[in-house]
Amino acid sequence: MTLISKFFILPPHSKIQVKLDFWKISNWANNETIYIYLDSHKAIEQQVGLLPTGLNICGGNDYILSIDESFSHNFENLQIIIAANIAIQGTIQGFWGIKNFRLFIQTCPAGCLICQEGDQRFDCLKWTLYTSSLTETNIELFNYEGWIVQNGQQQKTSNCQMLPMLCGPTLCGMNTIIKYDYILPPHFKLRIRFRQYFIDSWDLEHAYVIVNDQIIIDKSFQFQSSLRNYSLCGQSRFNDLSDTLDFEVSHTQELITFQLTNSLDQLFDDESFGIRDFRIYLYCQFGQFPSQQCSQFCGDNIVQETEECDDGNSIPFDGCHNCQYNCVQGCSNCIKGICLNCYEEWDYELISQQCKWIGVQSQQNQNYSCYNNGNCINQQEEQQQLYYQVCSLNCKLCYQDICLECQVGYNLLGGQCQEICGLSAISMFIYPNCQCDQNCLLCNFGMCQQCIDTYTLFDDKCLVICGDGLVTNGIEECDDKNEIPYDGCFQCIYQCSEQCSICEQGVCKDICKNGMPKIDGQCQSFCGNQIIEENEQCDDNNSIQYDGCYLCQFSCPLYCSNCDEGKCYECNQNYHYDQSSLSCYSICGDGILTSETEQCDDNNIFSGDGCSSTCQVEQDWICIYHEDYQLFILKKLIPICIN
Repeated sequence: MTLISKFFILPPHSKIQVKLDFWKISNWANNETIYIYLDSHKAIEQQVGLLPTGLNICGGNDYILSIDESFSHNFENLQIIIAANIAIQGTIQGFWGIKNFRLFIQTCPAGCLICQEGDQRFDCLKWTLYTSSLTETNIELFNYEGWIVQNGQQQKTSNCQMLPMLCGPTLCGMNTIIKYDYILPPHFKLRIRFRQYFIDSWDLEHAYVIVNDQIIIDKSFQFQSSLRNYSLCGQSRFNDLSDTLDFEVSHTQELITFQLTNSLDQLFDDESFGIRDFRIYLYCQFGQFPSQQCSQFCGDNIVQETEECDDGNSIPFDGCHNCQYNCVQGCSNCIKGICLNCYEEWDYELISQQCKWIGVQSQQNQNYSCYNNGNCINQQEEQQQLYYQVCSLNCKLCYQDICLECQVGYNLLGGQCQEICGLSAISMFIYPNCQCDQNCLLCNFGMCQQCIDTYTLFDDKCLVICGDGLVTNGIEECDDKNEIPYDGCFQCIYQCSEQCSICEQGVCKDICKNGMPKIDGQCQSFCGNQIIEENEQCDDNNSIQYDGCYLCQFSCPLYCSNCDEGKCYECNQNYHYDQSSLSCYSICGDGILTSETEQCDDNNIFSGDGCSSTCQVEQDWICIYHEDYQLFILKKLIPICIN
């Protein structure tokens, strides 16, 4: 069976449309069938016997079948397979081909890496790509670092339809386990996506996806199923399947262990499998506004953990695409987006390190020999000349008739430029918002540049932002630019203070509890009423310092160095601790001078020796303290009389 296959790497999208002309040439049997697959989705299964009678276009009984199919699709790439089961009938065999192939996509809102049809930007920003692996399309660059293959062949990679994969035909099968461990940041939900190939005689056997020892997916496949009718890279007598798997799993552990295994029971030559395009997305739980908890977005010009680069755009072939390095257009070898060599028919510009495409077109010098009936034979003499590519209408940057960047006012869809605002027949997907919303003051091509009062401009849209100090009638009751509860306005809704049960527009209307006074309509607590309220830790109805509670906040008692909730547990140096009263005191007469309460301490409680019984310096005496020796000397003053 002849097969045409093409692999496309796509930007984030939610829907695809495929258009092509299938040319049925010459005689086919009525039971022969045309098949078109988009990944594992069978888009077309057309029996030739149901087609109208053909015309003589190329070989007789020919027919052109125009195909136009759309369906939901959001995987990062797409494998299109076109096949037909044609049998030889005597000396006549049917032929076929395709022409005018076109692929359209409906792109995701800006910044979204995964989306569904109808998603707004805030709906799909919740998934952020954390790691990707096995995504290269060149076998020489295919990187499987970190992957472990148990019970497989020594060779780890293979090619299928010129596309590399880990494992593959005859390399992995019965008892093979593909394993991948990865360390993740704090999270609570994952989304894992990858492409798996089921090769040769899968006969109702199972494929298992295991995450941290838990079976997440258990699928059974049958190679004789009518699901598919082609052999991609295995034995021709069997049907293969290229399938995309996408699942979410609740997960909080730091280490994720991913395993891919099976229940195959035959040799690798008969049953095998492979994997590529592996990605792990982390779920970002949004609050009221985007970016409150998600910190990584491709396209914000900030290179973060899982990004190799971030040039702030989604233009392919500019050195950085989807925040991963890629070669510029026409480049055959590059390092970190810097081109080193160009393909044939491309000219390398040393200064810009870019490739400029130069094609070769045959300009024919035509000499005609005409027969009597007027039919002419074109006798061609080839002459080579160089020419530069001319982009299509409204296209700013293109490559081989495929537009990569449009002029201002046009939207890039399916490699062609469509008017952003207006009707265009180029694509089925018309730009959804050619008019700004009613809250926009200045609108340009459906993108708002200035909003009316009380609305904030965010992502080209006018939004009501709680906390900006602007009150939007009908949506917000108040906006005090903070998130403090019980201050009269909370989350832009009027709210009573904590001790108030009835209020209007944040102003308390009932009698305040516990005798609290009402100031500016709000019940205010006050310190000294022996009632612990709101921000008070204690209230002992006095303003005495060092009694354990001062100004309604816990404080340490006098001479205390360590306390908890006003109770002392350790005293200052040279003070004694009273366990019964949890207080600190000094003892006069113990020979230890405490500067806060004693002027002197001569180790006795007798007066008349310069230091009184209360440890005060007596009249006509002075106390000299020697800090170096930790002692003091009492000296009596001798009066001197001068006549």
